[in-house]
Amino acid sequence: VLDGLRTRFSFAEGRAGAAEPMPPGAAVARLPLFAFVFGEQLSTSFIPLYGRQLAGPGAEPWLAALPITVFVAAVALATPFGGRLVAKHGVRAGILWGAVPALLGHVGCALAGSVAEFAAARALTGVGYAVVTIACQVYLAEVALTGRLARSLGGFTGAVMTGAVCGTAMGAVFADRIGYAGTFLLSALLVLAVQLGAWRSLPGRPGAPPGQGRAHEGSLLADAVRFFRNLRFSS
Repeated sequence: VLDGLRTRFSFAEGRAGAAEPMPPGAAVARLPLFAFVFGEQLSTSFIPLYGRQLAGPGAEPWLAALPITVFVAAVALATPFGGRLVAKHGVRAGILWGAVPALLGHVGCALAGSVAEFAAARALTGVGYAVVTIACQVYLAEVALTGRLARSLGGFTGAVMTGAVCGTAMGAVFADRIGYAGTFLLSALLVLAVQLGAWRSLPGRPGAPPGQGRAHEGSLLADAVRFFRNLRFSS
């Protein structure tokens, strides 16, 4: 019986060739995504307090919430353009380029001297957040095995939620120890680490294959109109 098993489940001589290199797995995108979201959420717990501090005593209450509103609006407006950027230039380029406004936004938040400057910096951060997260989502969809797309994208949700919870909880501790500006600079360092990790680990792609990434160029508004004309989508 044992001899039969060895014969059936062994490599034939001369049949075993060199293994083909496997593409980077989903973990290559999940780790940068977690680090990026973690760095972004470090400031979530104290943004209203920081905004009120910059506005000064006697300022309107809505000024404290303005940076949050601007950030959310920037994410919503930049996400469609981020998707087109990734489709045309690839995932690694999307992360590397998207991290630039996020990095500048965190540094700008640390150096802000008024609510207007703080809100503008948060807008930059929102643009970077939109591009980087959509790039990671696209990569996880690309590397998903057949029939495992939902599981792979579930890793995206898990990385985002874990980064958000951990970042929000630890951000308050960092702010208490090193101050608001120091926490924003720590977020900037995490963005730099994400850029380095994406540059070294993710495969590069010089551009989309012919005919891809240009078929709908300039039709973003038309796509939006078509979606909102669908009553089931609009309602």
